Amino acid sequence: MTDIGRFLARNRLAAVGAATLALMLLAVVLAPLVAPSPIAVDVANRLAPPGSAHPLGTDPLGRDVLARVLHGGGLPWSSASPWSLRPSPSGWSRG
Repeated sequence: MTDIGRFLARNRLAAVGAATLALMLLAVVLAPLVAPSPIAVDVANRLAPPGSAHPLGTDPLGRDVLARVLHGGGLPWSSASPWSLRPSPSGWSRG
């Protein structure tokens, strides 16, 4: 077992956090395959409550809220990750 695996086995809170991040990343990566277009407007279903067709309902323009959340979740991952990983090699070399 690796050091990370041993750490996660001992620390349940860290394991739950890692699993949550992994599920969020998986949902964002799979969003184009499982969620409809976030900009598709369905005027007939404006402000629809949550249901089987729209698990989180729709907004005032009839757009699926879940699709908008999933597609919008990729932006923070793609914009913040390079900036947070950029200083890592210099820290590793000095650490």
